[in-house]
Amino acid sequence: MKEGFDRHDLVFLSKEGRRQALAGVGAEAVRRYGEETIGKIIETVPGIVRYQGEEEEPWLALGFSWHEKTDGQRIRIATRVEAQRVFRRVTPWELRVEPFLEMSDWGDSLREEARPVYRACEQIICLLAERGVSAGIFGSLALELATGLPYVTETSDLDLIVRWDPVRLTEEVYEACRNLAGGVRLDLEVYFPGRGSVKAAEWFSGEDAVLVKGYRRTEIVERGELEEAE
Repeated sequence: MKEGFDRHDLVFLSKEGRRQALAGVGAEAVRRYGEETIGKIIETVPGIVRYQGEEEEPWLALGFSWHEKTDGQRIRIATRVEAQRVFRRVTPWELRVEPFLEMSDWGDSLREEARPVYRACEQIICLLAERGVSAGIFGSLALELATGLPYVTETSDLDLIVRWDPVRLTEEVYEACRNLAGGVRLDLEVYFPGRGSVKAAEWFSGEDAVLVKGYRRTEIVERGELEEAE
């Protein structure tokens, strides 16, 4: 793993890093969105560390997502940069909604469409913390927290990731989180250090083998092998 990076990390690039990111965008994306628009996105928001596949050193595969939509879809761009061009990295576990809620009188002045996601996030992370489970934030809410731009909409999922804990992270806890989510769709991932993450819905389905999305590979793994992970 390059310099400790992992999927869902947000990375802020140096000037040279942004230049490399723009140069690494595929021709089809440039044709569709235009170099000026892509340049503005890369200049404005952090990149998202994505699945690396066979990407070789020193390159780091990134994705960029813009809060505005084109033809009803959010602009998403794939590219790569040299890992050394990252000057700041923010992991899902470093992001918190409480400061934003406090600044907006605990959500009263937030955009109406964003309130359900913020409220659900605060309540679920609080519930998990009470049970000793550490949770991180990724997806649209993570980008909004990191940039202040309006990524969260009325159709946004709440994307959370929790580290595997065989004692504290139980199906009962997962169901309690789903109940707190209310009308917000909860996309919870269970993270197994060194291997990757599994959708909580799949993990708690009881299947003998599950799909693990890792930093460099995606694979089907026997449940018992993951349950033994430290």
